[in-house]
Amino acid sequence: MLCTKIDNLNEIPKGYVIQPKLDGVRALYLNGKMLGRVRDNGHQSDYFETMNIIPIRIGLLNKDVVLDGEICVFENGISHLNLLMRKENQLRAVYVIFDILWLDGKDLSKLPYFERIEILKEWYKKTLIPNDKSPIRILDFINYSEPLIKKMYEAGLEGIVAKKLNSQYLIDWGNPCEEMRTPLWLKFKFWKTTDVKIKGLKPSEHNSHGALITEKGDVGLLTMANLEYYKNNKPEYAKVRFLEMSEKGKMRKPTLLGFKVLKSQSIGNVK
Repeated sequence: MLCTKIDNLNEIPKGYVIQPKLDGVRALYLNGKMLGRVRDNGHQSDYFETMNIIPIRIGLLNKDVVLDGEICVFENGISHLNLLMRKENQLRAVYVIFDILWLDGKDLSKLPYFERIEILKEWYKKTLIPNDKSPIRILDFINYSEPLIKKMYEAGLEGIVAKKLNSQYLIDWGNPCEEMRTPLWLKFKFWKTTDVKIKGLKPSEHNSHGALITEKGDVGLLTMANLEYYKNNKPEYAKVRFLEMSEKGKMRKPTLLGFKVLKSQSIGNVK
């Protein structure tokens, strides 16, 4: 079950609760196996078995349960995908469970979300040893609160996920890894913005319009109008939104918002 992206918090209807958006690899525990998937340049890959992340599997083998969650590595309380992708950090990985779909021969997917969470919490207490160092944790929901969302943003979280409190979990048990995108789950990302100095233009690839070479990584031009504006005006700076900075000072998922000329601003058309 996949989230629908929203661009404004006002798009979250009443009757929804929120959770921090985790920055890791989505993973389904099914038939004694941990199946995960990653995204490559925005395209979803097939599920793969994450056999090499050993701590996550401790205590879960041979349990008659289906779980949905995310494999993460945390740094100062914040999850970072780039840390998980580094092999030396995989022993630090934890499986954060945010839903339970099946337990002891019973299909729980048709139950309301809030009931599934209560069942998950009870199962977790009885089956595992809850503590801060456990490689398996659960993620509860919280009520929508603008001050709380502001604190999440200031803390450096990637965003929030909003879920309809009484929603079922949409799953095809004949093909459970083929997930469905639905407005029952919504995601909102906390984008950051910055001005970056342009060093030059990178030639177009794969029918794109090229990219700006900047001190903080390449930024795609998105449209022909932006390419023409750059060629005609030679702006010195680009205004860019991004999710986070890497350890090497490069922007993750940068998007061009416009251009900026030193001491006088001129915004290009971004469509």
